Amino acid sequence: MLSRKFWELESDHYDVEKTFLTEEEQLCERLFAETTHREESRRYIVSLPFRTSDPKCKYGDSKQIAQKRFLILEKRFLRDPDMKKEYIKAINEYLDLGHEEKVETKEKADAVYLPHHAVVRNDKLTTKLRVVFDASCPGTICVVADIIKMYRQVKVSKRDGDFQRILWRENPEDQLQHFRLLRMTFGTSSAPYLRTILQRWFTNSTELLNHKQEDHLRATEEHLELIKQVSIPRLELYALAWLRSHSSRWKTFIANRVSDILTVLDEDQWCHVSTKQNPADCASRGANPSVRPEVKIWKQGPAFLKHINIDYKREVMDTTMEERKLKCHTTTSNKTESSILNKYSTSTRLTRVVAYCMFLSPNFGRLWKAGVKSTKHHLRRIVGNSTLTFEEMTTLLAQIEACLNSRPISQLPTYPDDPYPLTPGHFLIGEPLVVVPDRNYEDSNVSSLKRWHLTQRMLQDFWRRWSQEYLTQLQHRYKWTDQVSEPKVGDVVLIREDDLPPAKWLFGVIDKKHTGLDNLTRVVSVRCKDSVIKRPLSKLVILPVT
Repeated sequence: MLSRKFWELESDHYDVEKTFLTEEEQLCERLFAETTHREESRRYIVSLPFRTSDPKCKYGDSKQIAQKRFLILEKRFLRDPDMKKEYIKAINEYLDLGHEEKVETKEKADAVYLPHHAVVRNDKLTTKLRVVFDASCPGTICVVADIIKMYRQVKVSKRDGDFQRILWRENPEDQLQHFRLLRMTFGTSSAPYLRTILQRWFTNSTELLNHKQEDHLRATEEHLELIKQVSIPRLELYALAWLRSHSSRWKTFIANRVSDILTVLDEDQWCHVSTKQNPADCASRGANPSVRPEVKIWKQGPAFLKHINIDYKREVMDTTMEERKLKCHTTTSNKTESSILNKYSTSTRLTRVVAYCMFLSPNFGRLWKAGVKSTKHHLRRIVGNSTLTFEEMTTLLAQIEACLNSRPISQLPTYPDDPYPLTPGHFLIGEPLVVVPDRNYEDSNVSSLKRWHLTQRMLQDFWRRWSQEYLTQLQHRYKWTDQVSEPKVGDVVLIREDDLPPAKWLFGVIDKKHTGLDNLTRVVSVRCKDSVIKRPLSKLVILPVT
């Protein structure tokens, strides 16, 4: 009995029982109790807990959708035979393990079909391809996820198997075959609930069970060893202090108990009764029953409970006992930050830079807010559903930041022969920002790319989308501020090119104007480094002078 108490106390599944359940939760609990059972091998068999007896997913167009998605998958197989080989291997594994079966009676009006596709992770050492079943597709069950073997240890009742049908064939020449999944599908809306209910630990080995309980008992004894020298009244005050702070402040053992207690009662409902007024302390002090005052407290409780209004002064106490230790790393640098006054050779250039800074954020910051919105929009589109590690995301964001801070703002009249304009990078490091060049991965197959190449593909995709949008806005913006009828020879221009690498802009100086019969200039010659090219004005952005 004692070992069981310690087991329950230290168990990861220790929790406060929820007193009130919603009608839907009560229905779910009742369905689980009535339909869940075990077969002879002790394996669980569960039913899918639908909200109604006539689920809406039966009436979706799931079969046609699944068939269309499978035909797309077959086209991918033609381009990647190795992936097809691994996919066939994965499907056959389901059949060999008895986790799915072929459906002989194909036509069933209320059957639900799940589309499926492959997720390839070449960075994995073992399983590089997983079959993913799409239960979020319109007309099906509602969540996207794959099947993993933890969930495949639980069977689904035969009556619910037709809610987990799939289409499959190894060769396009064969007829489509119908299969039904026989195990619980990870990702359906009911899977987390069923997993939680079934995740208790079971074994038919007495020796293994005893070892597990001994391990928990030993951990509990080590924990109690830390606080056994503290008196009970002192521990009671510590408990109040623990309850009056957020559970995240304390170590795991205390934090879990504080969190459980505060889900039932608020911290201001807990008070401390001193030793002299606490009936429970009579026995702990070894009081003689013949002592009348002690017996009175034991029978009737403390006197202040009899008052209509209890005048109680709460103990104010804080403690660091069982407090979670936080690690803080600091770095110091002996490098002296250079002043902006030292970055520019003349006071005239410094004045123009500062003046331009004051000129930015017009219309109450609408321009820079629009820039932030545009960046977030393109970032969401390029990352999508991809999962990046912290290092990969940090690298990608740093490269995107360099692209953003490389954008041209205006031309500097101090150096007319130098076509490089002023950029935000000049304010940050005193010169333009650059990104290490790499080959173009935009046309490469995502599944064949390594992790580094994948992040570079995202960077190139972001650069192409964002730079085109920025140049379009730049052309329109300067049309708003200045009505320039004709470009001038010597103007610094930004040339719109589609194939430039990230953070690379093509600048030039107008060398010659080509006037048409109507005396209007639509084409100019631009000198870029050692060459001269012709471009229409629609491909040029004339930068203003600061």
